[in-house]
Amino acid sequence: MHIRTSLWPKPPLIQTIHSRMEVQCVTFVRIFHDESYKSILGYTVYSSQMRMDNTDAKILQMLQSDGRLSFREIAKKTGVSTPTVSARVKTLEEQGVIRGYSADIDPLAINETISVLTVECKPKDLESVSELLSKQENVREVIVLSGSRVVARLTFEHEGRLDVFLNWLEKVEQIDSYNIDRAVRIVKKEPDAIVSEGIQVVIPCYECRKLIREQPVRIKLDGRMHYLCCESCLKLYKERYERIKKGISPSKSKAGH
Repeated sequence: MHIRTSLWPKPPLIQTIHSRMEVQCVTFVRIFHDESYKSILGYTVYSSQMRMDNTDAKILQMLQSDGRLSFREIAKKTGVSTPTVSARVKTLEEQGVIRGYSADIDPLAINETISVLTVECKPKDLESVSELLSKQENVREVIVLSGSRVVARLTFEHEGRLDVFLNWLEKVEQIDSYNIDRAVRIVKKEPDAIVSEGIQVVIPCYECRKLIREQPVRIKLDGRMHYLCCESCLKLYKERYERIKKGISPSKSKAGH
């Protein structure tokens, strides 16, 4: 295994940076209102194009800037009602557009260190290596690149934690080589997503997990919207949902047939 590690200098003096609330977002979406409605299996089902409109864009931009804003404050700034903001945010959360709300704490401000790890492995080992890295506490982000490479962002409380991590890394047989470098300072850090109007959503089907790139089929179950890629998945999902509600596991159901 080929290894190159950068020197571990003493942490520089760090200017304290106030933490802020951050909204983590993936690809963005809004349901247009030219929806077609139909009743299937006793449930209301909606088919629609999924794109984000200007109101959603403004809501997400404000939440990315300050996740502590109340719905009332957002409504006042966007010119819509508070219930509208609440409904829009709920929809964006259900679709996986808004992944969560958290305080964006600067690790350098609390005397922790940031490192970047680049790993090379065989194509067949790419999935297992990325999963192994993802399970490590000090690994804060894992990105799979082309060319059978994986990049990970690491945070360490002290140098001893780095030594422990490197000892573990040495034992991962699927890794052919790796480089690890310590970050001296962060020049720029912005939210991952660039919010703009009209971007089409890409979310997985709740049944087959394939990405929905065309018109989705939406079904409202127990007050929550669920997204399917086609009528066949809708039927299977509805049947599975009903079995789970009745306390019947999928394995028992199959055994009964």
